[in-house]
Amino acid sequence: IFYRTMSTQVRNALYDMSILEVDVGGNKLIGRAYERLFDGWERLDGHRINIAERNDDPNAFKYREVVLPEFDVGDELRPLEITTVEGHTKTPPRYGVGRFITTLDNKGIGRPSTLDTVIPNLEKKKYVKVAKGMLHVTQLGMDVNDWTTEHASWLNDLEESKRFEEQLDAVEHDKQSRDELIEEYTKRVAEVKQALGYQDMSERPPSQNQLTFAARLAREAGVTLTDEDVRSAASISKFISKYKKPNQEIGKCPVCKTHPVVAYEKVYQCTNKECDFRVWKKSVENFLERYHPEYQDADALVTDMLRRKKTRMDDLTGKNGNRFSAYYAFEAREHGNGYGISRVGWARKTGGTKHE
Repeated sequence: IFYRTMSTQVRNALYDMSILEVDVGGNKLIGRAYERLFDGWERLDGHRINIAERNDDPNAFKYREVVLPEFDVGDELRPLEITTVEGHTKTPPRYGVGRFITTLDNKGIGRPSTLDTVIPNLEKKKYVKVAKGMLHVTQLGMDVNDWTTEHASWLNDLEESKRFEEQLDAVEHDKQSRDELIEEYTKRVAEVKQALGYQDMSERPPSQNQLTFAARLAREAGVTLTDEDVRSAASISKFISKYKKPNQEIGKCPVCKTHPVVAYEKVYQCTNKECDFRVWKKSVENFLERYHPEYQDADALVTDMLRRKKTRMDDLTGKNGNRFSAYYAFEAREHGNGYGISRVGWARKTGGTKHE
């Protein structure tokens, strides 16, 4: 702040921004000079100030200093060397946090009161990651973008988004009916559902897994499933929620290290909504079936593994029937598909065992 304030009292910096045009057989070659002749205010920590202001500018490379030799108009040039360079199309520059918000604002998308919540919401939904002030789109974000482009292009159309903001402003100032706006977008959503063959839970019949699980809960609770209970996916979900036993906490999350991990019917998952730790119970059961470790069930194995960074397991059975010992831990899977049990090292067993 001090240097920025003082720099406002100092003369401007002076740059040579000449353009050199060379005619080569009718083709124009352009050279641009960017040479500082007088540092002016930039003497007061100007280098850092420039970097801060250009951090989000994708054209920052243009500001590096370029000094051209002296020429006179009409000079004939002789090439020193001619080389052929193969170029490749570059990926579009990433958005910095600041430039992304500024771009939304300039395009009329979002309101000043909500712009600051855009990036946190995108991160919460795991559509983007922020690293060193730059936005990186996740695989999930790209998948969602592809899906909306194919099935509901109006959801990610810039002009549509701008029009929606204008409609919200019109509703706020009593220039458009709120009910008309809601009806318009309700109709659009209904058209997408119809095109995809989507049914609400209240209309969709219960799945076989739901029926089986509800029947087991009914036997354990000593009650009878009625026709109303099995009428739809929504009604049977309500029955399951009523009679299902409380989910059991089996350990502390190894990722966020603060919240407990709960054993649900099909998944072990951290109770922290911001944490992505989850292990599918089916994958744990497959591990037990494949290697036959000395654990009674999936719950016992996961409970034990949550107590330490890596777990040693002895007398495991390999593909060829060989017995071996190894260390295992939970590791993230690709494409954001939760965590799985991965071997992180071999363990030597007393008496010597044959590693797989």
